[in-house]
Amino acid sequence: MRRAARCILLVSAPLLVSCALNDPAWSHMQAGSHVVTFDEGVGDYNAHFDVFGTSGVLTGATGSDSSNLDIKFAANFKYEYYLADNWTIGGLAGYINADADPIAPLGTPITASNIETLRLHLLSRYWFGPLAGAQRLRPFVVLHGLIIPYTHADLAVDYGGGMVENIDTSASTHFGIGGSAGVAYLIADDWAFETGIYAEQTITAAEADVTLHPPGLPPSGLEADVNTDLVAVFFGISFAF
Repeated sequence: MRRAARCILLVSAPLLVSCALNDPAWSHMQAGSHVVTFDEGVGDYNAHFDVFGTSGVLTGATGSDSSNLDIKFAANFKYEYYLADNWTIGGLAGYINADADPIAPLGTPITASNIETLRLHLLSRYWFGPLAGAQRLRPFVVLHGLIIPYTHADLAVDYGGGMVENIDTSASTHFGIGGSAGVAYLIADDWAFETGIYAEQTITAAEADVTLHPPGLPPSGLEADVNTDLVAVFFGISFAF
């Protein structure tokens, strides 16, 4: 319900605060301008796990599985600088919190929850010319290079018979590429609402080492390589200065 309220507020923002422009459309967003943007998103987030047993009864075991991640919260803060009237470069700091469907790559069900990722992007955006009419609407495309330096998850390992082990785990820094396309609507001289579609794919795996403590057996280690992909719809507000 809280997310729905935020979505309605952002989506309706152009209708609520759109006003007459004091200067020509987009003249406050041109070469030499700075822009900050806050946006949120909803989407389809997936992970593929390749798992290798490294010690104990799991030594030599291998397996793989995939899981859909339910995004509970996703938000980004972005800064851009206009190198030219139609070209910006900048950076983005983003945060995602999600829960995963259970996986069982080695036979024992494992459920990951409260998966947190901190994401840092370098981005380059090309702005097309404003559309006809009032020229408040302006399409864009963006290329993203991203680094994910922080990943944390709470694991619940179900051994059966009511025996569940809870484990905190973190994953290594990994990298990805992404792209987005959308439109911005000029609300006022310095303000714009933007929305679009974003897609990303990791190009290196996040690596995590986990030690399990199965009942009646010695501790057993496993290593997981995790690759993710994401397709999301985003919506946000930007301010130029």
